[in-house]
Amino acid sequence: MTSLALLAYLAVSLWTLRGVLPDPSSLLLMPDFTSPAIRTISELDQSMVLWVVTRNATVLQSDPLQLFGYSQCYPLAGAHVLGEHMVGAGLLASVPLRLSDEPIFAYNAMLLLTMWIAGASMFLFVREIVGRPGPAFLAGLLFLLTPERTFDTIHPFVHGDHWAPLVALFLHRWMDRGRARDLLGLGITSALVMLESLYALLATTVFLVAYAVHLLWAYRRSVGARLPGLLLVALALLALAKMLFEPYLNARDEFGVLQGRVTLPIGPQPLLIESSTVLAAIALVDRVWRGRWRARRDDPRFALLVASMAARSMSGVPLVLGGFVVLPSTLGMLYGLLPGLDAVRAPYLVAQAAWLCCAVLASYGVAALGDLVRRPALRTALTAAIAAYVVAERCVPAIRSRVLIVRPEFRAWHARPRDEDVRLLRATSGPIIDLPVPSNTVAGMGTADYLRLESWAPRPTSACYNSFSSPLAEPIAQLANQLPDPRAADALHALGFRTVLVHPEKFWPPYLNRFRRELAGPAARDRVQWIGGTAVIEAFRLVSRAPAAADWQLVAQPDEGATASETPVHVPVGTCQAIEIPVRNGGARTFRQPPPIRPREFVARWYDETGAATEQRARTVFPLALAAGARSSVVAELDVPPTPGDYRVTLAPAEAPELSVGVARVHVDTAAAPGAGAACVKAAKDP
Repeated sequence: MTSLALLAYLAVSLWTLRGVLPDPSSLLLMPDFTSPAIRTISELDQSMVLWVVTRNATVLQSDPLQLFGYSQCYPLAGAHVLGEHMVGAGLLASVPLRLSDEPIFAYNAMLLLTMWIAGASMFLFVREIVGRPGPAFLAGLLFLLTPERTFDTIHPFVHGDHWAPLVALFLHRWMDRGRARDLLGLGITSALVMLESLYALLATTVFLVAYAVHLLWAYRRSVGARLPGLLLVALALLALAKMLFEPYLNARDEFGVLQGRVTLPIGPQPLLIESSTVLAAIALVDRVWRGRWRARRDDPRFALLVASMAARSMSGVPLVLGGFVVLPSTLGMLYGLLPGLDAVRAPYLVAQAAWLCCAVLASYGVAALGDLVRRPALRTALTAAIAAYVVAERCVPAIRSRVLIVRPEFRAWHARPRDEDVRLLRATSGPIIDLPVPSNTVAGMGTADYLRLESWAPRPTSACYNSFSSPLAEPIAQLANQLPDPRAADALHALGFRTVLVHPEKFWPPYLNRFRRELAGPAARDRVQWIGGTAVIEAFRLVSRAPAAADWQLVAQPDEGATASETPVHVPVGTCQAIEIPVRNGGARTFRQPPPIRPREFVARWYDETGAATEQRARTVFPLALAAGARSSVVAELDVPPTPGDYRVTLAPAEAPELSVGVARVHVDTAAAPGAGAACVKAAKDP
């Protein structure tokens, strides 16, 4: 029965993904949205996910220690914190990628595996606790075909709860038998859940916490013997959680991102009357009124009911029945308990835990219906009939749209670049700077096309498409869009870039003409060297013979650096102002920021006409690199002194506070701006 169940799950998974079967190395599957804007955004999202999954799969094979190192948004280290890490998806895609060397094939294989694993893991878990293969098969089928899993082929990490039943299986076996291999299985499968995404982790946690509490009560007599093993696994998982999620919290503090995100507008949801909820209701009625063998001490039906309701209530979506709210949202409580939850765009996806719970409950409902039929052949026929309806309900459009609310059909789109583009890309090496670099977030969405192409040779790239913007996006754009200027080339080379990919169709024609005209100069050709071109991309090798150093002394300026000939900046007294401070590389080498390259803390000093100084702290983005003799500026938000007059403002890195790396003249006017007085820096003190 097990082999037949696994083969059936494979067949159903293939049927669900049948749209890509004509060419699984070129086609990607997504819902056929009627809105052109949503369709375009979906293609861009899937292009980005394709790159991240391929990059993770590649790094896991070649250098796992660099998994959370440089990726997109280069040279920002650990840029994965601007979105989801997707390690679990990359892990599943690694073997198909190794065998095929085709990112789209690996992506489609990963989708297939997530569905098949979901069905197989649920089958094994339910067979363990219910003890009947027929109900276990139905539970696996329901879990494989949850709406999120079969609908959202764009964001597979969101519904990455396919390992959750195996966690519950090993937890049950540990509490029941106490074998070391079960404890090891519990740790490994729990880690696999954590490697998926925050969405999947939250949903799975709701289910597992309820089930764990149930088991602790059911096996309370042996808790003393089992608890040390559970604590050991918990400590290991806490260490993994720290490694995975602490960088997100650090980025939240350092970059000022990963917070305040607008959630998707989802209104109250009606209670869906479909196969799993009907069977779950039968299971609960059977548990209450009939009992008998189902009243075993490890019967989890009531615990799963609580978990399902908790998941729905924590999703942020009130549950409506007959026009009345029967289950209000308790999401507000979570915001106070989980730091960073306001970075989650779709908290309603926590409710996917309800599908997990209902799949298990449904197996008890099938078992209860089977008890009404004495002949084994009729039981098998009943199970087969329910299974056929489940497949029709989840896969046949006419039925699915009526039962599961309207969901669009699927369409396959050709996402593979041309062979000549792939060959040219693979002829390059080193971190990539893509041109043009967008100057704003909306235009930056087009960099997903850069990432899709670069999936065929994933490595650090300036392309940056994620849930949150990179704090280095603007300075990188300023440098990159100056190419092929020799000073910009030296600066980008110092940052580590070695390949320039030009995408002519993305350029505004006058800018493209300017680039090609300036490239004709000998100094530019010496630094930006032609590799090859196709109708879609042009590849250049970035070269520089200028020595580079991460040395603040190169940009050090004497306090007299702001000369009397410079025009002072005028600001009102007692306000918070963004002040532009000039910066210059007066050395003979190219300056690059000391690692890590990210927003840094600086010491700002306001010197009045008597020479007295007031010191403040400010976090800002310093120019990432400056060629010898190059000039730039840095913008720092500072509190303007309460006394009017002429000031000299210096900026020094916090790690070298005695070294001024920027100097500006500022004239503080008497009149304060309306609403002035609010501080904009964390600390201010007199030396």
